[in-house]
Amino acid sequence: MPEYNRRAFRGPKGYQAGRIGELVVMDYLQQHGIAYRKVYSTRHDIVVHGKRWEIKTKERSVEPRLEFDCTIPNYNADHQDPEVYVFVSLLSKDRRSDDLLRFESAWILGAISSEYFHEICTTHAPSDPPDVNGWVPTVACHNVPANALHPIHLLRSTP
Repeated sequence: MPEYNRRAFRGPKGYQAGRIGELVVMDYLQQHGIAYRKVYSTRHDIVVHGKRWEIKTKERSVEPRLEFDCTIPNYNADHQDPEVYVFVSLLSKDRRSDDLLRFESAWILGAISSEYFHEICTTHAPSDPPDVNGWVPTVACHNVPANALHPIHLLRSTP
């Protein structure tokens, strides 16, 4: 794995969450006998069946729900070029802590093609009023609801 990028929006804590999300997905793939290649670039994380996957992880203080948003910050959208986004949520006891033991549970919420994500996403900015979940973004971003994702097991077969 690469070293922490000190320019990350949430700094090392954000990279901890992101790397754990990647490990959760890679563990799932390995347990199901699905071959993947680690890339760890800023453009995408892994390659599965010849497709570039970007794993997006959100650290949460509550269990994820289907109406929650899955987010791609604008600062990532400009340089990443995956064919598939996979979204992971980590339940954290304390988002302010940098202790790895703060994570209690992990969920692979699902996946969506990059093309479809950009077709259906909504755009949000920190100046926007809270959404129906009471969420206000800290950075400009694009979102899709978790219920728009496909279960990751649907991606298990070869193309």
